[in-house]
Amino acid sequence: MLPPEIELPERAQAATLVASARSRVWKVRLPNGRHWAVKYAAGPARTLPAREAGVLSRIGHPGYLCAHGTTEQGTWIALEWLDAPTLHRRWQGVRGADGAAERRTAAVATWSAAVALADLHDSGWRHAGLDPEHVLVPGRGTARLLDYAHAQGADLAPAVPWRGGLPQLTAPETARELLDTDADQHVELAAPAEVYAFGVLLYAAWTGRWPHASGTHGRAVDVRDTWTSIAAGTTRRPVPDTWPTMSDLLTAMLAPHPADRPTFRQLAASLTTPDPA
Repeated sequence: MLPPEIELPERAQAATLVASARSRVWKVRLPNGRHWAVKYAAGPARTLPAREAGVLSRIGHPGYLCAHGTTEQGTWIALEWLDAPTLHRRWQGVRGADGAAERRTAAVATWSAAVALADLHDSGWRHAGLDPEHVLVPGRGTARLLDYAHAQGADLAPAVPWRGGLPQLTAPETARELLDTDADQHVELAAPAEVYAFGVLLYAAWTGRWPHASGTHGRAVDVRDTWTSIAAGTTRRPVPDTWPTMSDLLTAMLAPHPADRPTFRQLAASLTTPDPA
C-alpha cells in the first residue's frame, strides 16, 4: 500500500510494480484515466526521489514531474507514466530478421534517443544512469529518458557520490578513475563517457550481449573486475559488421580515447536520414 503521507487525488488506484525493504514503485491510475509512476525511497536512498525532482525542475520536461514530497520515513516522486517500447526492444527485429524495414526502425529509434541525449548534454547535464530500461522510444516524438536521480549538472550537488552506473556501461577512462579512487569519492561523468555508455547499449541491443566478455550482473563482487577488464580493453568483442553504416557509428562511440568519440549531436546528425544499408 501507498504510505498515507503520499498525497494523491481521491479514488486513485495503485498497483505495486517494485517492492524492497527501502524502495517502492507503483503504477497509479487516476480518476481521469491518466497514470502516474510513483517512486518512494527510505533509508540511505531516501534522498534520491527528491533529487530527481530537483533535476527535472531544472532540465524541463513539461508535464512529466507531477508531484513530490516527504514522509516521516522517506521521500517520494510522482511522474507521468510513459508507455512506450525501450530502445532495446526497438532493435528486436535487427536481432532477428535483420531486413531493411527492421534496420530502419532501429535507426530511427537510435536517432530519437541520440536527440534526447544531445538536448540533455547541450543543457549542461549528463544522465549518469543509462540502462536498457531507461530509454523509451514512442512511435511519435523524441525518446524519453527515465530515472534522473543521479544526473550530473553544474547547479545541483549529487545526493550520494556517483560511483558508476551499470558496470558494463562504464567507459575505459571512467573505469580507471573509479579503480583509482576511494569508494566514497564522487566521480564526474564526462560527456564522451556517456556516449560510450550509449554505444554499449546499442551493442547489446544489436547482439543481445555486452561487448566485454567478462560479464557481470551488477553484483558488488564483480564490479571492480568488470572495471579492470574495461580499462584494460583486452576483452572487448568485435563490433558486428553486417550493417556497415551502423557498425562505423558504433565503432566510433566505443573508441578507446574520449576525443575520438562523436557527440550525441553529431551522432544524431549522422542518423537524420537513416540508411538501412
